[in-house]
Amino acid sequence: MIRVKVISEIIDFLRRHKRYQGKILDQKEWKRDNSDLFFEKILTEKINDDQEAASSIFGHKDHRYKDLKSRLSDNLVTSILSIQPNSQYLSKPSKKYYALIREIAVAKILMVKTLQRPAMYFARKCYSRAEGLGFYDIMYDATWILKYYYGVMLKKESEYYKYNQKLSNIMTVLELENKAFSYYAECLIMKKKERSNTRSFHEFAASKFDELAPHISECDSSRFQLIARLIKLICTSSNSDFESMLKDSDEAVNYFSNRYKGNSAASHIFLLQKTAACIRLGRYKQGLSTVYQTLNLIDDKNVNWFPTKHNEFFIYMQSGRYQDARRIYLQATNHRRYKNLVPHMKEDWVTGGAYLNYIIETGKLEPHNKFKFRIGKFLNEVPEYSKDRRVKNIPILIAQIIFMIHRKQTGKVIDRMDAIKQYCGRNLRYNEAVRSNAFIMALMEIPKRSFNKIAVERHIGRFTKRLEEVPLHLSGKNFDLEIIPYERLLEYVLEEL
Repeated sequence: MIRVKVISEIIDFLRRHKRYQGKILDQKEWKRDNSDLFFEKILTEKINDDQEAASSIFGHKDHRYKDLKSRLSDNLVTSILSIQPNSQYLSKPSKKYYALIREIAVAKILMVKTLQRPAMYFARKCYSRAEGLGFYDIMYDATWILKYYYGVMLKKESEYYKYNQKLSNIMTVLELENKAFSYYAECLIMKKKERSNTRSFHEFAASKFDELAPHISECDSSRFQLIARLIKLICTSSNSDFESMLKDSDEAVNYFSNRYKGNSAASHIFLLQKTAACIRLGRYKQGLSTVYQTLNLIDDKNVNWFPTKHNEFFIYMQSGRYQDARRIYLQATNHRRYKNLVPHMKEDWVTGGAYLNYIIETGKLEPHNKFKFRIGKFLNEVPEYSKDRRVKNIPILIAQIIFMIHRKQTGKVIDRMDAIKQYCGRNLRYNEAVRSNAFIMALMEIPKRSFNKIAVERHIGRFTKRLEEVPLHLSGKNFDLEIIPYERLLEYVLEEL
């Protein structure tokens, strides 16, 4: 049975597409019933589970609720299918794919209804368009219908064998797609498990790509090309070969632009990778240019709009363009879709906002309102990153300390430093975050030297030397921990002593 939270997400999706319940509102016999009430309550009220939903409609848990939810679910399916492919909320590639999904569904329904000729029309149409776009899953469904029609219904030998051979070829490509997808998933899973063993992960990803590489020149499946090239980028990025990452990203963008006209869905994915490489190499101007190129391909309804804007925000913060950073931050966090972001994406913005507020509070940027940054509220908004004891909670810990130092909360700084010293010993390996280690050790000198600026500067030389020896853009996989480069942030902190 469908869950209330799933229904809630579907209803929010339909609301954005201006759909109701798949009902024909102007038909004479139409009248409101409990499914309309259920729909509207979920749309306007916060209902967390079936108990609340049943009580809100019937006043108590009622046996009729199960039938009501089933009826609403059927109506939602009809509503989803009624969304037109030319919807303003879909990207161009999504519109093309969605149109093909609808038409192949029509072909299957017509086959079931024994309307063979209309079914064949849609099947042929879908096959031709899907072939041009490299959508082999649609080609498979269309070819199966055609094979069945000519073999079983018409018993035309030549046409049957033609489509039988096409189906065999398509299945070969689908097997390649499946293999590539499996390898990609395995790489992502291993990356999460083996964060500290970069070499092992690189060798694993490289072995997977080596199996797929011979097929890149011969397989024109858009999905295979996308996933195989992403695995290649995983190999280059895990080996910190960002020059190759730039080159491979450009090759992928050119491939999809030339092979699949208008397929920006693949192009902007690789432009995101190119932006990441530019940031790693410290090429902020080229990175911003790539960001603008990406934004020309997508709008704010695209799933990659927020990551692209975060790259722009990150570049501005890293390069000290705080006015521009605030503009992008406000644009993103005030966006209507911001509240629905997945946790890790939202926490990236929350963490970045903390450092932006530090810049404002220390007087390096004029405040735009009277908002006062509250550390307690900040910690409540980053629950996932706070739990990550090895990487992602580093900027959260640092943010707390620099605000306490600025606010002259010396007692809290001393207590927090004691906790961080224990944390570093248990969780933060030196070779995993050289720069973070050096910066945190420099911060520890502040309470040790009684918050005396001259004394602190005299004793942090060995830590600033480590930062010089390992520049930000050579710092390995944890470069994104430094929303403000540690060298500059340390200067800002010392100014507060």
